[in-house]
Amino acid sequence: MRFILLAAFLLTASNSYAEINKNYYIFTSDSDELKLAKEELKIARDRTRQIGLMNFLNGWRNGRITSSKSETVYKVGDKEKIDIGAKIGMSKEEVLNKTYWGKPDNSSLITDSYGKLESWNYDNYGTLFFENDYLIDIF
Repeated sequence: MRFILLAAFLLTASNSYAEINKNYYIFTSDSDELKLAKEELKIARDRTRQIGLMNFLNGWRNGRITSSKSETVYKVGDKEKIDIGAKIGMSKEEVLNKTYWGKPDNSSLITDSYGKLESWNYDNYGTLFFENDYLIDIF
């Protein structure tokens, strides 16, 4: 009897999620107002990232921000000492395929007359900045 009750609970609990999108959990029982508030929060976070990228761009172009050094990272227990850290000058593809950073949690892009500036944000690691698809800063 306990098993049947537990199974019924798990079936109904697993169906209470309509969508899991990135870090946002949207329940089927959410009101329209709550869904709207969650969407507004997502838009506000995107705007904040865009403002941060603009501030970085202004500092970079005015010489107030300089490139940080490349990082050297080894996997724990790796006897061959293969470096998996990001290096200034790497392309985006190299960062994706040859470093531990991998795919970003979110990103922002600014295009102007100087070219493209993109930031890749990672919840656990930090931020990588690319200018015209090449790594220029690790933050």
